[in-house]
Amino acid sequence: MKPLVFSIPDSNQSAWLDQVAQSDVLRVLELPCEYLDTPSQWQSLSDRGLTVAAARDLIAPEAMRNLSGLSETHRNQLLSLAGSRLARLREHGVGTVVFDFGIGRHAGDDTSSRFGLSVRFLRDLMVAAAPQDVNVCLQARFPFVFPQSPQWDLIGNLIHEVMHPNCRLTLDLFASELEDGFEEREFLRQCGYHLSVLRFCFEPMAGQKLLADSASAWRNALANYLFKGLVVLRPVGEIPVEKIESVRRSLETQAELIITQGESADDDFV
Repeated sequence: MKPLVFSIPDSNQSAWLDQVAQSDVLRVLELPCEYLDTPSQWQSLSDRGLTVAAARDLIAPEAMRNLSGLSETHRNQLLSLAGSRLARLREHGVGTVVFDFGIGRHAGDDTSSRFGLSVRFLRDLMVAAAPQDVNVCLQARFPFVFPQSPQWDLIGNLIHEVMHPNCRLTLDLFASELEDGFEEREFLRQCGYHLSVLRFCFEPMAGQKLLADSASAWRNALANYLFKGLVVLRPVGEIPVEKIESVRRSLETQAELIITQGESADDDFV
């Protein structure tokens, strides 16, 4: 199994980096592209002995949500920015970008004009990504944020239409929201073909569990599926600075159980 990746939250990033620098387990990271835009930030990570496996928000989500309202000039500027970031990330050995494409969140996202524009934009983006051999992974949430949400189908259709080997799926999975009897192996069978990043998301301050009692089931399902992508641990929501250390320690303990014990790793996270 590859090392688990820890997703540094958007807030209090310096405090989080100070914490993971003290960890033996959570040292492989996902960070925002904006954070990685300057040489000084890379040097800081290197000085702490931290590794970046994935970057997120290649283009700001708010820009992507308004894609159909942007001029062609503005869209080309976004593509140029993305190309520069992809080249920089590859220079530092980062092969995965997690990307909120801003589709499937609202009524009207499934119109043919909006969908067609998204396909064209993503194909142009893949032209920039291909020489860098970086996987561009579109986010989808499961379970759905609301019943009959179109996001899952639209993201799947978008990846299918683009038909590029570097255009992949990131699954934001909230295990605490899954129904009883959820079948991990069957779920992977349905979505695993495009899946490159599996992010286990939870909101610690809302009392959510990362994997509840299903850690061993997920580990076994991923092993049986021969999953070769990234497994990311991602706390979400506002986490006060004074709680960061306790959240990190709890995640670290449970990550060690997943890595070292497999079948026995079915205690609660957090």
